[in-house]
Amino acid sequence: MTAKNPIDTALGAAKTSGPPLPSASLVARVLADAAEISPPALTASLAEKPVFWVRFLAPIGGIGGGLALAGCAALGIFIGAGYSDTLFELPMFQAVGFDSPGSSNPLDTLSILMTES
Repeated sequence: MTAKNPIDTALGAAKTSGPPLPSASLVARVLADAAEISPPALTASLAEKPVFWVRFLAPIGGIGGGLALAGCAALGIFIGAGYSDTLFELPMFQAVGFDSPGSSNPLDTLSILMTES
């Protein structure tokens, strides 16, 4: 079994040589056929710019993020406006002297607190 197998010889030759290339005439015919059917100039279709609101709301998560932000803002305004007269009646504010006997407006009490501190 010292003789080489013809399959081993063929596989060894295939490993050392490069891949077979098509003939020059075949390449020329393929390129000529491609030139006949291709348009003279390919134009790229430009994507339209997104609407202003889409670009504006993109950093906060699109329309869903915008609606959530608007809902939270509306809830904050509702809570702030609805409970502003009773906010300073909480025991934690009365314990630190937040209520002054001479003021009837909670904002007066807030301004007094800010001027004293």
